[in-house]
Amino acid sequence: MRSISSFWLSAVGLTLGLMACGQGSYDTASEEGALGTGLSSINGLNSINGLNSINGLNSINGFNSINGLNSINGLSSTVGFMTTADGRNVVKYLAYCALPAGDSLVKQDQYGTSYTFPGGLGVCPGLKNGSNDDVCLESVSACMMAHVNSFGIHVPLYLTSTIGTIGFGSDPQFPVEEGSFFGNIFNKSAHGSNTLPALYCESPSLSGNVVSGRIGATTASSVYVNPFGTGVPCNKGCTFHGSQTYRDGYSSCTGWNQTITVYRTKPYEAEFATLAGGAKAVPAKPNNSGSARVGYISNGATLSFSNVYAATPGAHTLYIYFINATSTPLSMGVSVNGGGSVNYSFPVTAALNNWDANTSTVTVNVNLNAGNNTIKLSAPSSAWSPDIDWITVQ
Repeated sequence: MRSISSFWLSAVGLTLGLMACGQGSYDTASEEGALGTGLSSINGLNSINGLNSINGLNSINGFNSINGLNSINGLSSTVGFMTTADGRNVVKYLAYCALPAGDSLVKQDQYGTSYTFPGGLGVCPGLKNGSNDDVCLESVSACMMAHVNSFGIHVPLYLTSTIGTIGFGSDPQFPVEEGSFFGNIFNKSAHGSNTLPALYCESPSLSGNVVSGRIGATTASSVYVNPFGTGVPCNKGCTFHGSQTYRDGYSSCTGWNQTITVYRTKPYEAEFATLAGGAKAVPAKPNNSGSARVGYISNGATLSFSNVYAATPGAHTLYIYFINATSTPLSMGVSVNGGGSVNYSFPVTAALNNWDANTSTVTVNVNLNAGNNTIKLSAPSSAWSPDIDWITVQ
């Protein structure tokens, strides 16, 4: 069975840790088996980090697709992406999308510090040494756009595509069809475009399933546009793969054949949980998922999420999206299906009292039953917990 390394990329402002030997490192999470014939992944590439709809991935950013990533003329060490932490995050996803698992790219920054960027999806291995074509560059483009999260938070994704290393298929753990990505962020004039063809379209069923930082969310930093018109769904301009009654993505969109369709795990919004002990919904901000988040969680207050679905029994990862705008880490208990509560720490994620800040993520390992489960979050008996926006499981 094929396997991939799911990427973890934190929000803007991450301090890049340097190893004692002077070599920077970008970590991957543990390998996961391929689901169906598509692939699971984790998004988090923040569009502010260098994917610019004016410049794209070109020489202004120290990158030249004509030359290989390994070469000085392909990815510069002295200008552009490699000179900043944000830019190196772009290179991280560039390597992850282009190179296969087991391969990696090693580059230096302007100070001579080396960084290792692991491969993952392998949609364009030739990009490493300069052997590429439009199919290759369009594949990397779709992959990188599919991983953009304008808030830099982690959302579990499932990808399907005509691209051979990804493939088509479906998985019940990822029921929410989000949309499709296509274009060429390397070439402003690709397919006769006058502007950079960084393109997407929304699923016709996306409404009500929007999460922070992804397509459909309110954000001014999106790097892609819908060529069919604002809010026009993919099925108005893309060609289905296989039967519409068993749709698992699109084979092409308006002549772009390297199209990636993205599915997400189901979001469980905190405002729809059963609230007790004083916890209550507060109005949503543009960076919140859904219609609200839940605050005032203190002194034993609880949020109970029912019907949390797991496709298989056993170990799963629970993602908790939260805001902590206090001056110290806060605690919250997590229990599953009436079992004992285990306390977890939620770090400070925002300036003091800035409860309108972007959400952040804490991950918790939980054992779930196949089918529906109940997950309860609870505040300590005499202390506050963070605001909760939503949860999901993978």
